Amino acid sequence: GFKLEQNSPNPFNKSTFIGFHLSESNWVRLVVVDLNGKELYSLKKYYEKGYHRVELDQRDLAVQGTLLYTLTAGKHTATRKLIFYE
Repeated sequence: GFKLEQNSPNPFNKSTFIGFHLSESNWVRLVVVDLNGKELYSLKKYYEKGYHRVELDQRDLAVQGTLLYTLTAGKHTATRKLIFYE
């Protein structure tokens, strides 16, 4: 089924990976926001059924601290926390 994994490593300071599993091929939207809801990173891409990983780099995020990432694929949505520091 659909599953959003915890990013690894977490916390991170250079790059981190976000893994997810799709039960069917679909458009995926990954959004990273700060705790005030300001969007810091967004990705929209079509993925085939199965396991995938997205790499986030320190250049993708302009704010340090605790952030939230949300993955949406069709009717499925999941959110997790990540910690970015320099």
